[in-house]
Amino acid sequence: MGKCIVCGAKISGHDRLCPECEAEYFKSVESEVLGYFICCPFCGSERLQTHLISGGRDTLTCENCGAKWHLYVGLTGFKWAELDIESKNGKGLELLGKRLDKNEWREMAHRIRRTLPRTTPTKVKEEKEVEEKLVKEKEIIKEKEVIVKIRCPYCHNLYDETLDKCPHCGAKR
Repeated sequence: MGKCIVCGAKISGHDRLCPECEAEYFKSVESEVLGYFICCPFCGSERLQTHLISGGRDTLTCENCGAKWHLYVGLTGFKWAELDIESKNGKGLELLGKRLDKNEWREMAHRIRRTLPRTTPTKVKEEKEVEEKLVKEKEIIKEKEVIVKIRCPYCHNLYDETLDKCPHCGAKR
């Protein structure tokens, strides 16, 4: 038995964090990574998916162009990223296998973002409405009883709106 390095709770095996602290840690790391990768540095898409695995290989994938990075995340946070797979159109081929500091990736993302056309406020509002509809889904159980389900932004499973955290992965809302 060991102790969580954050809260001191008893934990088993070689883990360094209890499940609650680990979920909070992953949430903060994901936020930090997406702060540097504000968009894909190759296609400009904001559809980026982080895959953080305790003791495993952390990755970031652009759902639009397919580019994939290996992320180096230490106990103090995100350090660097290495491009594992270039985009579908071949952008990033020259960066394959190169470890670049998080700030270099942020610069590239800002550069590509400046070249993209600006979205109009109406378009942004429409995108937000569509996103809100996807996040909240209603399930009618009885004639007048409605249970509101929300989708976990981490594991994408549905769970009751009344719960503080996802019962599937433990992530807090």
